[in-house]
Amino acid sequence: MSFTFLFILGFIGILLVQLLKRPILAMVNDKNKITRALSHWAWYQNPWLAGLFIFAVNAVFFSITVFILFLLMYFLIPYLHFFVMVSAVLISLYAWILFNKAWSGTKRDQLIMGAVGSSFYILLTIVFVYWFITLKPDYPGQDLFMAALGLMMAILVTTVAAITCFLFTGFSSKAK
Repeated sequence: MSFTFLFILGFIGILLVQLLKRPILAMVNDKNKITRALSHWAWYQNPWLAGLFIFAVNAVFFSITVFILFLLMYFLIPYLHFFVMVSAVLISLYAWILFNKAWSGTKRDQLIMGAVGSSFYILLTIVFVYWFITLKPDYPGQDLFMAALGLMMAILVTTVAAITCFLFTGFSSKAK
């Protein structure tokens, strides 16, 4: 697989999310307990604090997912890691939809909230790009193909997550 192919796959994924955004948003009830609680908290109507909250939630979800994937390395259960990754994506999408529906400020402030919240994945992308650029063998003759492939996949996943988080949290869910 080349990086171009992975980039095209990521771009297609982002387009699908954008095309299916309204039906996905419609699946989540506006009367959700979390949405009602967030919309009543005054600090959540500040775009910077709400963005930091989304940043922290993204960090917690990502950390939990990485920890579970790390634990799964010790078990010989095939394909369970795919289930964990798909579950993490669905849980993140659900959380971003809840955060979007709880927001009641201006569109400009919502864009700020989405940008701050998705910046966690942007920072991770920068870290993975740095690791990819500075990838060097530990000993002469070491094959770095799998390490490079893993870093390319990490770059793709975090880039798509950043864009998807921004699309779901940074733009209004209200029907026009």
